[in-house]
Amino acid sequence: MNKEIITDVNAELVRLGVKHGQQPFLGNWSQCNWMNTPGPIYGGDTDTCGTGIVIAPNNVALDPESQEIVFRQPVNLYELKQVVEAADCDPFAGYGCDGNMYWTYQKIKEWSKCKNELKQFLEQEYSEQIKKIRERDYTKHFYFCYLSRWKEYVENGLDQYLRAYAFFLEEQRIPDESSTLPLV
Repeated sequence: MNKEIITDVNAELVRLGVKHGQQPFLGNWSQCNWMNTPGPIYGGDTDTCGTGIVIAPNNVALDPESQEIVFRQPVNLYELKQVVEAADCDPFAGYGCDGNMYWTYQKIKEWSKCKNELKQFLEQEYSEQIKKIRERDYTKHFYFCYLSRWKEYVENGLDQYLRAYAFFLEEQRIPDESSTLPLV
């Protein structure tokens, strides 16, 4: 197994000496943006400068108001360190890493009902960006890049992740090959 792959983000954060309630993770769960993918790390009331999308392009995106969200939870140490750095660059300290305290299997199922709204948003934004590229308007190239990653993840990885995360929350252990993952 690849030693870079991480399955318990909070355990790895502890090894990195990072925890919620200390810089850079001072975010408040009550401000957690609904567009964050369920998981331990989330963006709440973040700055709108957009540094996170450059620092952690495989994990951080912007919502329609340009606040940073975690569209994909980190899956390896490299990504996790990038997300920590993105949080560290947020002058509002709006990132949190206490999501495991609040997410439950039931809440994941409820969030999952909003996936169609998320897919519609992504499809509309993606179409607009394709149009701009055709018009040779490259002013939002970074936006298009993470939007492409986000759209791909929602279409081809999110459901399996949500099932594994729900299992983790319910069973308090990482699923293995013999585990039956819950439906979301």
